[in-house]
Amino acid sequence: MFRTGKQSDCQAYIRLRTLLFTETPKPPTRRYSARAATGGHTETMETNQLFKRNYATFVVLFIALFALSQQVQAQEKYDVAIAGTWITSENCNDLSVIPGVSGTVSYDAENRILTLKNAKIDGGSANAIYSQLDGLTVKVAGSNNLTSAYTSTIQFTKPMSIAGGGTLNVENPQGDAIYANKTSLIVDACTLNAKGGNYGIVGEDGKNGEKLTIRYATVTAEGKNDASIGCFAYLTIVSCAISQPAGAAFDTELHGIAINGELVKEKISIDPTVFQIWIAGKPVTIKNCENLSVMDGIEGTVKYDPRTKTLTLENATINTTKYYGILNFIDGVTIRLAGNNTIISENNNAIYNNDDCVLNIVGDATLKLQGATESKDKASRQALQNHGLLTISGCTIEASAGINGLSFGEWKFDRCNIRTKASGDEKYEFAGSMAYMSKIPTFVAAPSLPPQAHSGRSSTTNTAPATRS
Repeated sequence: MFRTGKQSDCQAYIRLRTLLFTETPKPPTRRYSARAATGGHTETMETNQLFKRNYATFVVLFIALFALSQQVQAQEKYDVAIAGTWITSENCNDLSVIPGVSGTVSYDAENRILTLKNAKIDGGSANAIYSQLDGLTVKVAGSNNLTSAYTSTIQFTKPMSIAGGGTLNVENPQGDAIYANKTSLIVDACTLNAKGGNYGIVGEDGKNGEKLTIRYATVTAEGKNDASIGCFAYLTIVSCAISQPAGAAFDTELHGIAINGELVKEKISIDPTVFQIWIAGKPVTIKNCENLSVMDGIEGTVKYDPRTKTLTLENATINTTKYYGILNFIDGVTIRLAGNNTIISENNNAIYNNDDCVLNIVGDATLKLQGATESKDKASRQALQNHGLLTISGCTIEASAGINGLSFGEWKFDRCNIRTKASGDEKYEFAGSMAYMSKIPTFVAAPSLPPQAHSGRSSTTNTAPATRS
């Protein structure tokens, strides 16, 4: 299943140990002088030199053995392999060094999280991901592509989850895309596309308690020869629905998604009915997304298009006492502005963008953000808290809050006008109007040096033309 690599440290350790204890230097041979006939003898200089050489060799080998044994003991192998190479304590922080792997791939052993961010893994004749670890989570951010030939692209023998705001594309033209080997899979709030020559997503035989759970996720599966989703004992769908093909459902006797007594081999689409975005504390759903202004605290035009991931605010006001004005856990959302818009949260952030999510705010319009100023929870005293990549394009934004205005994550300012003000905090040196950003912001039509983050004063960025206060 795995590629043959170089001789392991453990094998080298065994060979060196054998060398030491089977080829130990023998006691030096003595050559006797003429005095031997009377019972006396003398050692030649050659004998002494031979002893010294052998003794030195033994010392060097002993030191090498000790160092190698320490290295073997220090390196820990985890029960997960990438493209045929086991993850260890030495390579886990950067798995892109493995042949066939590119992008950001890392493993957190303490929390059992394998992170893929804009990654590509070509397993070749091995699984792109193989796991014997109970409770592994594959966290996806951005767009990720996994492929293998013949053997399944992803195979696991213990329960595993795929989660995150990103997309995971898994393909195998001759075999199975995802193989739950007598175990269970959870697909949680991400986008998963599985396409296989035999199966898209498959269990062992549906008689070993295999369970597939899909919740708040977008999933497509296609299996050309056998079935798109099959060999599972159970299928649980939470806040999702099978949208394609019409009439498809899980068949307990066939152990897969079927129509008219036959397993489906064409593309199956499962789409969320509740989306990972909340407005004034209320979730956006397939039922309310076309008119969100019916919710308490919302006025004007607010609507969400799940097909394009576009949230439209037109002369809208969102006002909440304790919730986030907008809480986003979806990668690739665009907030499209028209007219004059206001988001106010008395005890929380006006907008919160979750880890690794790309969020765009666009439109020739204005948006005023007011975060908490006196909330007991200091983390709530922020106007726009971003932990992904946020682009503001073509609009005017005014943001204010008690501690941070625009904070964390990556930022791109594209021909926009930004004014932000926050008072900072004496316990946090870098708190302020523009604070804790993970990288220097990108400015389009802006000065080469961005405004410095500072406490207690406003920061203005105008990228067309560029000014700075």
